[in-house]
Amino acid sequence: MAGIVKPRKSYDEQRREFNVKRGLPYPPEAGAPEEPAAVPPPAAPETQAEKKTRPQPAARKPRPPRLTPTAPAADGKEAVLVKLRVPAPKPGAFPLFDQAAASMGEKRALQRLLSRSLSDLADAVERGERISPATYPTGKVSLNTTKMLSPRLYAAAKTALDPLDLETPGGLGRAISMAALVRYLEGGIRVSARHAPTLPAANEED
Repeated sequence: MAGIVKPRKSYDEQRREFNVKRGLPYPPEAGAPEEPAAVPPPAAPETQAEKKTRPQPAARKPRPPRLTPTAPAADGKEAVLVKLRVPAPKPGAFPLFDQAAASMGEKRALQRLLSRSLSDLADAVERGERISPATYPTGKVSLNTTKMLSPRLYAAAKTALDPLDLETPGGLGRAISMAALVRYLEGGIRVSARHAPTLPAANEED
């Protein structure tokens, strides 16, 4: 029985010769020391001159202040656009409003009476009257709209109803509307003759 014949060359030697003949790379022999990877030299500390020439990040521009929309008024001055969220008075609070609501519905009555009351309030401010804060018991109906107020009326309302400048635009608009409505709906000698408290027509336009 023939014994196992041991090859003259090891497998690694034969493979190395095979690759060399064909120009193929061959990994280094096992156990051969590998050359250490080159370590880059430490970076030199940045000088003050280099820090000054380094581009700086652009500074953030401050947000512009919120401006109140304006438009030219009849007298040449800019009118102020005010957002109004006005609640309707609770039934029974003002007889005049109850009559108008019965004639044309609460929302339309509120729209018509608000226009009249703001116009009357503007006339009162022009005569030098002061605006008095006022509220009333509110119902379920409300009106969202915008109105152009004269600069004088807006300034007077701001002074009387928001002296600390803490109200939001919507809050100030609500305060102006309620003050104007109470003044108009209560009637009496405080209301100007041009806008006496009468029931508005159902087809009346703003």
